[in-house]
Amino acid sequence: MLSKEEIEIEDYDGLENNLKEAINIFNSKEESNIVIEDMYYNTAKNIGSKLEIKNYDQLTEKLSKLGIGQVRINLISDQKIIIRLYECVTCGDMEYIGRSICDFEAGIISGAVSSIIDQNVEATETKCCGLGDDFCEFELIKKNQGITKGESDVKLDNSKQNVVDLTLHSLNLAKKYKETKYKSECFSDSNQELDRALKNTRKINQFNETVLDSIPNCLAVIDKNGVILRINDKYKEFLGKSSAAEVEKKSVEALNWQTKYQEVLSTGESAVWQEDSEQGVYIVFETPIKENGGVIRQLIAVESQFIKLLLDKIDFLEKEMKYYKNKTLEDKNKEKLIDNMVVVSEEMKEVIKYTKKVAKTDATVLLRGESGTGKTMLAKRIHKESPRKHNDFVYIDCTTIPENFFEAELFGYEPGAFTGAKKDGKIGKLEKANGGTIFLDEIGEVPLEMQSKLLRFLQEQKFERIGSTEIKEVDVRIIAATNQNLEKMVKEGRFRKDLYYRLNVININLPPLRKRWQDIPSLVDEILLQFSKEAGIDIKEVSEEGMKELISYSWPGNIRELKNVLKRLAIITEGKLIKKDDVLSELKDVDATEELEDDSLELEDSNEGQIGRMERDLIIKTLKQHDYNKTKTADKLGMSRQTLYNKFKKYSIDY
Repeated sequence: MLSKEEIEIEDYDGLENNLKEAINIFNSKEESNIVIEDMYYNTAKNIGSKLEIKNYDQLTEKLSKLGIGQVRINLISDQKIIIRLYECVTCGDMEYIGRSICDFEAGIISGAVSSIIDQNVEATETKCCGLGDDFCEFELIKKNQGITKGESDVKLDNSKQNVVDLTLHSLNLAKKYKETKYKSECFSDSNQELDRALKNTRKINQFNETVLDSIPNCLAVIDKNGVILRINDKYKEFLGKSSAAEVEKKSVEALNWQTKYQEVLSTGESAVWQEDSEQGVYIVFETPIKENGGVIRQLIAVESQFIKLLLDKIDFLEKEMKYYKNKTLEDKNKEKLIDNMVVVSEEMKEVIKYTKKVAKTDATVLLRGESGTGKTMLAKRIHKESPRKHNDFVYIDCTTIPENFFEAELFGYEPGAFTGAKKDGKIGKLEKANGGTIFLDEIGEVPLEMQSKLLRFLQEQKFERIGSTEIKEVDVRIIAATNQNLEKMVKEGRFRKDLYYRLNVININLPPLRKRWQDIPSLVDEILLQFSKEAGIDIKEVSEEGMKELISYSWPGNIRELKNVLKRLAIITEGKLIKKDDVLSELKDVDATEELEDDSLELEDSNEGQIGRMERDLIIKTLKQHDYNKTKTADKLGMSRQTLYNKFKKYSIDY
């Protein structure tokens, strides 16, 4: 009798040894010339017949449990039976080798089916993984002779029976080995996934730690029980602790922290307050962590650049809000026009009322008034309130065009029309204004020769380019302006009488600022507010006594002169209040006869370069006075340090 020690059955490799031993037992020495495949087949068939399988249900169940694979019956007929075997123990892991090799499985199935139908059946393997198929398929054909009772009940001696039992046991071990190996591989894959996940988690945690320690503010994470989970390096430095272990995992109460974490957690809203410490004054922010029920705590020094910028902005907004709040009642009595033009006086209200009526027509308009009274702005208003508002408003300053170029500027010219002409020619201002409005500022400066050509255009709305005989026709509205006495010029022969009448269809006179002094306080506030925004400085205010001096001044340059004076005062005045002495000192230096070119009420200044040079010189002078101390210089100039640095960059000041 064979012992367990004589047959190796520890794993699937031992199965082959067991089967060979079984073959030697079931086949005599005289049959040694039978090929090994037949020996496998016949031995397995004998084993299959001894499995005590009585029906096809038991067949699929027992053979599957045996471990040779998953058995499926595909066909049962009088002629043949077809059985498929999935995950075959012999060929399931093989690649294509060009032949079928599952003789042992074929024998087991043949023996089992023969036992069921009590008739001899032979199995032929028609499909196999060795042939490139996904499963094994066996075709079983009934033989003429049946299995007699004696044949199917052959007695085996104890030695042979032990080998059969060991063979079946080997099959079960092979099945369990494969299952264990599969589970081991699955576990290995899961373990690798887990390892990768842990590595990623460690990387994320390391990144988060780096981010927290890179934040320039003191930062701590507190859980819902008030226990400190984490503080960054800046907070450790603030507390004077050498390691996080001295603080982390301790409660805020134990460390005597002033905190509102319970309030923050209960309300879900952030809390902000000021806290004094030995290191200075700090702003404390505590913010809820929505998902985990904790709190993030930050400390930011009041002296930090962030807080300074924030406070500067808040201060500016508060003052701006105060300004608009105080002006609410006054604004009810104002009529606000486009481009920051403010009107309070009755004289200007009448002008605006009349302008609204004029704007709806296409009549030619002549605007008259001193320089700086707002003729350009009023011309723009007429255009923007007219049916032509969606087309161009073309501005021509007649004082800036050389006498020989008037015709080319107005009517344009063809290529090569004169020496120095552009090779592609040029479109005149009248063509550009087609469908819109053309504004001829300082019309009294147009040369007499050009006046006749302009008159012809006004009569016919037609003209010819220089160098061309083609007559062009356009549709434009003419608005002209002057600060001269055209009637006197007509008498002196310096201005054509017929042109004067053509232009003077609608005549609007703008009063000088000295006659509309009621507008001055509103204009002062508006100009200072807008300039403060542009220059990035604190909003300046004029004292009551200073305002009286501004109102009593004659303002020969009108609104333009007022803007220039206020801008200089905003730059050079120390502190935030412009006093009477500041105003008197500035007005003393003003040339009362200065004629200013642009009488637009827009806050953009054509003398911006001059103002910029004044501001740059003032900054450099103040820097030297305070030994290049930026904080003292900014305080002296009434601006924040950040604004001062912006000025350094703007004016290329080395500091």
